[in-house]
Amino acid sequence: MIESYLTVRERLIRKIKVLSEIAWDRRCEGMEVQRWLQCFDGRTGLAAEEESVQMLFLLSNFLYFGEAEVKELLRALYRDLFRYRIVSAIRRENGDGGDDSLLRHQFTEELSRTIFLAEGGSEASSGPHLLYPFRQVNDLRHKNFLSPKRSLTERVQYDTPRVKHCVFLDDFSGSGQQAMDYAAKAAAQVLKIRPDVNTYLFFLVATEKSLHRIRKDGCFTHVDCVLELAEDFRAFSKESLYYIDPPEEIVQKLGQKVAKEYGQQLEPSSPLGFKNGQLLLGFEHNTPNNTIPILRSRRAGWKPPFPRKRST
Repeated sequence: MIESYLTVRERLIRKIKVLSEIAWDRRCEGMEVQRWLQCFDGRTGLAAEEESVQMLFLLSNFLYFGEAEVKELLRALYRDLFRYRIVSAIRRENGDGGDDSLLRHQFTEELSRTIFLAEGGSEASSGPHLLYPFRQVNDLRHKNFLSPKRSLTERVQYDTPRVKHCVFLDDFSGSGQQAMDYAAKAAAQVLKIRPDVNTYLFFLVATEKSLHRIRKDGCFTHVDCVLELAEDFRAFSKESLYYIDPPEEIVQKLGQKVAKEYGQQLEPSSPLGFKNGQLLLGFEHNTPNNTIPILRSRRAGWKPPFPRKRST
């Protein structure tokens, strides 16, 4: 059995090496993987080799969004979730007609009354770090973004032409908690001043559960994402796409056992990720806390392959 595990281990390490070279921007290379594997010492009651194989399988299914992928997602967000929606509304207002010149002119007018802002509540959040590349790849003007010298409510109240669209942006939503803690409150303040303003909350990637939760709250005119993750993206759910046809040595219950036991030592309140996220994903700028801790936590001397840049 040990020999069988060692064979699978070598196959998985080769797969991870290829992923690192062609899909992960050379993140998580050989020595990093080895340092991470040394953290598994058999404390679950399984042999250390068995623990490491179950976790290598999870790592080999990690969904990574590098700089190029993030830029494409930012283009799609602006084009498909915002611009297309506004242009469609303009067409309807013109009886499903209007030539290209008219549509361009009216869209430019709508854009001049739009503010894009970060969904995250602090400079440490991922949202603010997306604004520059979002502006850059979509060739947007500075005035479409908040200045540090002026608040959102001030611009909504006093800008000329009057603000019509407030668009909150973030990279990821796993549970919807951050959106409810920050963006929903900011949107409520805007609507208190100007009930006619359209409020949008757009993510690059989001779980269907988080979108449902935010939409149900009713604080936003539109809530959407570029890439929506269903329940099958949760590693240990019954519908998990990762365990549809794994190698014989790979067992979902064992994977969950190892991930949870080590996760409890790293993050006792959320051993499988924030709000039991059970996700296997990250971005080039950070790894969400909904991803399982063994892949991203740096607590207690742990050596994760995709470390989270914040301590929470």
